[in-house]
Amino acid sequence: TVNPDIYVAGSVYDGNNNAAVVWKNGKKLCSLTDGKQNAYANSVFVSDGVVYTAGNDGKPVAKVWKDGTELHALTDGKQYAFANSVFISDGAVYTAGYEGNKNGWYIAKVWKDGTELHALTDGKQSAHAYSVFVSGGAVYTAGYEYNENGKSVAKVWKDGTVLHTLTDGKQYAF
Repeated sequence: TVNPDIYVAGSVYDGNNNAAVVWKNGKKLCSLTDGKQNAYANSVFVSDGVVYTAGNDGKPVAKVWKDGTELHALTDGKQYAFANSVFISDGAVYTAGYEGNKNGWYIAKVWKDGTELHALTDGKQSAHAYSVFVSGGAVYTAGYEYNENGKSVAKVWKDGTVLHTLTDGKQYAF
């Protein structure tokens, strides 16, 4: 029988704040933050024994950690930002998430190796990217964007361009 290692990203609340944490096989592997400010670990990906985690720290700045140590700060902390998914392909670190703009909306984004690869939306409506996957060199991202009627529309992007609009915008979809 095969006994795979199971990794989980999440947070632990200590009564004051959430600390970003990674578990392996049901035991805490590492704390990514110190718990002095709210922080969250949203995704974990293991490649060649290296543990990559996406989340945000207490500012919140979207971040990627490698084996429990900060690898990339994806944003500068001037706007709220969240990293929701991390994926490794050919040694490159892809991250999906979103960052606020000066108008108070969120822009769905994809980063590669800590640098913005695609702004998936224009910031005229809020949008979130929740998953990233790379296949054959193409970068696929799933998430949603609000329409002019205030309803969220589920979408899939390929290399920064809408590939599929999954819902009609008449109801909320995430």
